[in-house]
Amino acid sequence: MAESKARNHNKIALIFTGRLEEYPNDASDLQPGMLVVPTSAGRVKKHNFDGGPGECLIVDVDLMSGMTVDDIYDGAQDTERIPVLIPQEGDVLAVLLEDGVEVVKDVTRLTSNGEGAFKIATDNDQVMFIAHESMTSGDSSGFAHCKARRVSTFINSTADSE
Repeated sequence: MAESKARNHNKIALIFTGRLEEYPNDASDLQPGMLVVPTSAGRVKKHNFDGGPGECLIVDVDLMSGMTVDDIYDGAQDTERIPVLIPQEGDVLAVLLEDGVEVVKDVTRLTSNGEGAFKIATDNDQVMFIAHESMTSGDSSGFAHCKARRVSTFINSTADSE
């Protein structure tokens, strides 16, 4: 499978019918395609529960400011408002995969890695996306974006993973 850092995606929402909202940053360095979670103060930070539950909120890219999918929202600028996508079932987004993950189109189920990116779901993980392209993410250079289709949230189990 071909390796590519940005996979030629210049935007995060590829097929999108959900909602776009903005939230203040909670002092986290955030990259477009990351999974985030709202804080009690109404800000967003990296989703920090490995395989665990949470709303599906994905950081979008601010194209109007000249930003690309590889740019980072600086956590030191806590006044910065972060565009966040709230996808519906069937929406296709370029989500951020952790380093070294190999995914297969329409087979690989994705969940939170606990650091804002996605990993392959194992037993009892909350599944949020299914890979919408086959690829292997990055190398030591970092994360890669992968097209993924939003699914109804469910718990992965051995019985339904075959």
